[in-house]
Amino acid sequence: MRSSPSPSPSPGALAEEARRLQEEGRLDEALALLEPWSEEEDAEVAYRLGCLHLRRGDLERAEGFLRRALGLRFEDHRSHTNLGIVLDQQGRRDDAVRAFRRAVQLAPEDPAPHLNLGALYGEMGRHDDAVRSLSRSLELAPSFDGLFNLALVRFRQGELAEAERLFDGAWKMRPHHPAAPYYLGLCRSRRGLLSEAAEAFEGALGQEEDLVRARFHLGKVYRRLGRGHDAVRELKRVARALPDDAQVHRELGLAYDALSLKSESLKCFRRARMLDGA
Repeated sequence: MRSSPSPSPSPGALAEEARRLQEEGRLDEALALLEPWSEEEDAEVAYRLGCLHLRRGDLERAEGFLRRALGLRFEDHRSHTNLGIVLDQQGRRDDAVRAFRRAVQLAPEDPAPHLNLGALYGEMGRHDDAVRSLSRSLELAPSFDGLFNLALVRFRQGELAEAERLFDGAWKMRPHHPAAPYYLGLCRSRRGLLSEAAEAFEGALGQEEDLVRARFHLGKVYRRLGRGHDAVRELKRVARALPDDAQVHRELGLAYDALSLKSESLKCFRRARMLDGA
């Protein structure tokens, strides 16, 4: 007796398999799986293709598929959220805000649209709106991105103590990420907490040794702590990386001056003046 042929997988099942492949970072395989179905009037296939093209950086195709998904299923908050990300990356910020706000209306208990909306508000300088959205995202689900973006907003507002607390929490949540300790160091330096600032900058450089601005600020902190030789060591490395930055040469001159190395100090100050006048 001949066996019946296996039924073809449904578009929904293929979209789910593509989601799994996407989560594993196998984008090419996921796209190859769904491309034969790209003309299907299936909201889930269109949504997944939009997500995949977004991950690949093809914003035009991502937008097209996400808008098709919304045409088939307008109340899908995921499509609005990802469309907002596409629009933001295209520089269409007002349209992105509308997409994220629609996602929030449709799924108020999902932290993702709150987070994306808050981060965008922060970049736009709408700090009070950013705080509200980011705080809500953290209430729903604590996350590194939520803490880090809220900390950035507080930093921009000059709320340094609160920014420090948030950056410290972000660093503890993701200890191998250099941005959180870098900004934590800036907060502590501006508050005069020099030893703690040095620890944070050292932590950032321990994760990314080519983070030049962190090394520059570490050199400044070392000088203020009276660690002149350490300051010179760090600032010389920065000067090699940024030979045309007058501020760097000026700071290096101050570090040499603190060590009473007048000749080296004068060379740095002359270099800084020349670059200022260039």
